[in-house]
Amino acid sequence: MRITAITTFIALAGMAMAGAQTAPAVGTKIKAELETKLDSSKAKVGDKVVAKVLENVKDGATTLIPKNAMLEGRITEVVAAQGKAEADVGVVFSQVTVKSHPLLPLRACIVNVVPVDTNTAGAMASFSTPAEMAGSGGTSAKGTMAYVPGEYGSNAMDSNGTYIRFSLQATASDEAHNLGGIINSPKGNLKLDDGTHIDVQVLAPIAAGGQI
Repeated sequence: MRITAITTFIALAGMAMAGAQTAPAVGTKIKAELETKLDSSKAKVGDKVVAKVLENVKDGATTLIPKNAMLEGRITEVVAAQGKAEADVGVVFSQVTVKSHPLLPLRACIVNVVPVDTNTAGAMASFSTPAEMAGSGGTSAKGTMAYVPGEYGSNAMDSNGTYIRFSLQATASDEAHNLGGIINSPKGNLKLDDGTHIDVQVLAPIAAGGQI
């Protein structure tokens, strides 16, 4: 724990000296681990979502986001399943913090669930894509979403072992329409336990005049 704290302090000190408080470029992937459970049967719009950064995010030799920083955001949309109907949970991350201190603002969303066991990843890649995963996009009351092809195709699973898919909102006109991304379960409620490894993708900031 002491070594981790010292390493984080050194990374922050270096960033401060270099004046590097720039958000990663749009499209940058961040490896992270959920600190908050996501459950479409219990979640409410506005609930806080936190994920821990697992690897330094760099631009060349410059560290933009240090390992063990926290991504903080909120739930933007919830559709609970009735029986085996579809379920959605929308999440947008809006800032990076280090030891509860704001580091930089950003706009980002979850685009993949990463199996910790590499054997599981191989098994997932061997499955055929279920029919309900077909499609090139989706709509929401807040805007148009684009489905994201994950590193493991459309074979990502939630903590219930249900196939899930991801969509992102590339741009948002204002905070009221800022969905970030939506995780969809085609069959039943969606659940991602805390400790789940995820890929987070940086999105374009809200259009000029809006606030992240």
